[in-house]
Amino acid sequence: MRIVAIGDSFSSGVGDQRRIGRGWSARLAVGISAEQHLNFSMSGVCISEVITVQLPAALAARPDLITISVGGNDAIRRGFTDLAMRESIARLIEGASSRGAQILVLGLADMPRCVPMPSSVRVALSRRFSRVNAALIDAAVLAGAAVVERWNDDASYVRSNLHYDRVHPSSRGHQHLAGCAAAALNMSQAALCGDEPPHEAIAPKVGFVVRGGAKAMKVTGRRMPGIVQAVRAERTAQDMVMA
Repeated sequence: MRIVAIGDSFSSGVGDQRRIGRGWSARLAVGISAEQHLNFSMSGVCISEVITVQLPAALAARPDLITISVGGNDAIRRGFTDLAMRESIARLIEGASSRGAQILVLGLADMPRCVPMPSSVRVALSRRFSRVNAALIDAAVLAGAAVVERWNDDASYVRSNLHYDRVHPSSRGHQHLAGCAAAALNMSQAALCGDEPPHEAIAPKVGFVVRGGAKAMKVTGRRMPGIVQAVRAERTAQDMVMA
């Protein structure tokens, strides 16, 4: 079996301390004894870049299985809309399955649940992530793709399964996702042994933002302008309802 990974930092292996075979997709390949694993994913990319750059390369490799992790970077960008997001996700998954390869989609977790940030930002960001996750799952089900569901997976929020940034999986977290992926594909997990150290250092207080009202919003606005836009939109909608 030839496995090709496309997507963002979750597939590129951010948070995995293992030097060789980093990331849940690579660990999955080892676990199910795949003959080859190619990884075209890249940190920070949005769905549009995955469609135009990574997907053609993935299809040219003639894979048996394509793993996809996208959506998180789009959710924090300015100009985010549900319609555009759903159309892009559907286009990506349809394109990935056009050559007959099996598709595995990694769902999103509720990232704001783990990252220190102002409550107004947390609420807006969580709503966006929820909508993106729903779009991913809906498109995957429609295309007959397998799904690794993370939103309601308690293990996705366990500190030992998180990198010190509290966004990406740790080495243990990547191993957990590999096991979930194998289960979603109904494949044997015999080779997915736990090869991680008993503990992994986690910084006690890190995140996108600092705590505290205006200062936190200032930092957030500089690093995640789309979230500030989302917070303002949520507040405007609430004011309209109350009026």
